[in-house]
Amino acid sequence: MKYKLEDIANYARVSVSTVWRVINNKDIVKGETRNRVLDAIEALDYRMDNIFTNPQTMYKYNIAIFLRENDYKKVFELKYGIERMTEPIAFKKKIESSGGKALFFEMDDLSASDLDKLIDRKNIHGVIVFGAEDSDHELVIRLKNIGVSFIVTNGISDFVKNNGISFVEYDDFNGIADIVKYFKENERTNLVMFNGPDKMWVCQERKNAFYYSIKKLKIADNPLFYYSGEFDFKTGQEGVLKLKELGLIKKVNGIICGSDVIAIGVINELLRMKIDIPDEIAVFGYDDTPICEYFNPSISSVKRDLKHYSTYIVERLYDLIFTKNKLQIHIYIKTYPVYRKST
Repeated sequence: MKYKLEDIANYARVSVSTVWRVINNKDIVKGETRNRVLDAIEALDYRMDNIFTNPQTMYKYNIAIFLRENDYKKVFELKYGIERMTEPIAFKKKIESSGGKALFFEMDDLSASDLDKLIDRKNIHGVIVFGAEDSDHELVIRLKNIGVSFIVTNGISDFVKNNGISFVEYDDFNGIADIVKYFKENERTNLVMFNGPDKMWVCQERKNAFYYSIKKLKIADNPLFYYSGEFDFKTGQEGVLKLKELGLIKKVNGIICGSDVIAIGVINELLRMKIDIPDEIAVFGYDDTPICEYFNPSISSVKRDLKHYSTYIVERLYDLIFTKNKLQIHIYIKTYPVYRKST
């Protein structure tokens, strides 16, 4: 069955305008009302129609993806999102390929002043900016001034919102807030966080959520400890060693990690120190990658379905292309905590 905004509104017991605000702007509707709308969207499996796109011509477009070397593990999922939108159309038209291509560019190799030439030379119709950081302000503004359709994702900031730039993003703020709330409900209030690089917008969002939630839930004015590194095993290991060095390892009873890979590094180091998980220290990861279920102990994590997410980003980008940027898309996708043996 195909649902409309009115169906979501009826299910959530709110107005259609409230549903629209939740879909387009995180800051207007908050709390229980916002969660009811998100739950209704999930329950009815609602997806915004590509009412502005013409499926007979979508396969022709070249989509550029700007990302960094440490994001290349996301390449296949993003490529999947593009191909899922275009390849069925190519198949129906009985042609060998979709015609359009996914073009990947390393952001650190791009120059804002040369973007015009790149877009013309490669015949690029739309751009996905994936995993941007503070140093990318000029690049993002240049894309806007050129007039090419583009969406920022996997890390946004006030800079993006204040400049009227379209984005599709996971609701990582509430993802982290859910973990802090869970820990408090289970009487774990000596919390620390090991995160990826603070220069990345996605890491800034998670850090802000951690500090905000600690204070809002009256756990403390500031966290017991916060550590920023990379999205790797080493960051998890170094974070635990730092706790030991500072004399905090016996005090901590909950560790929040900015990725599942960091969580694995944390767990390995805690087990090496013969610290019981979760009795002494509980560990929560982020992204809910497949290894979480099969690791020992299995890792609690926050679920982000990247394949569905990447398809959704491409759908919204096509909407921008076909309306010639007349839309402004501000969408947050809900995340879900998954509880396993590490907590």
